Amino acid sequence: MPSLELVLLAALLLVGGGAEATQEHVLFSVIQISSFANQSWAQHQGSGWLGDMQSHGWDSELGTIIFLHSWSKGNFSDEEMIDLELLFRVYFIGFTRETQEYAGQMHFGCEFNPVH
Repeated sequence: MPSLELVLLAALLLVGGGAEATQEHVLFSVIQISSFANQSWAQHQGSGWLGDMQSHGWDSELGTIIFLHSWSKGNFSDEEMIDLELLFRVYFIGFTRETQEYAGQMHFGCEFNPVH
């Protein structure tokens, strides 16, 4: 899953520091919440966490990363951030397509036949 690899790379760059920095293990987690109301509507929410502190969010309307702290962008250039946001948008489009296609194969429900 390419987006996961890129997110892990981002996490390494975000927690990377100078030579004098002490080494400590900091867990970077990404949470994705996807809502599907029907076959034509989907919304995705995402957040990035360093340990127990949220560092990033996802603006689903604009398809952009939200930096919640001044240091959240890390050492990424503006061009690299544009590429990363594009990667996430492509991922969400593909995820939506695959999920809706799979859900379309499994239609559950019951028929309602009123008795007159």
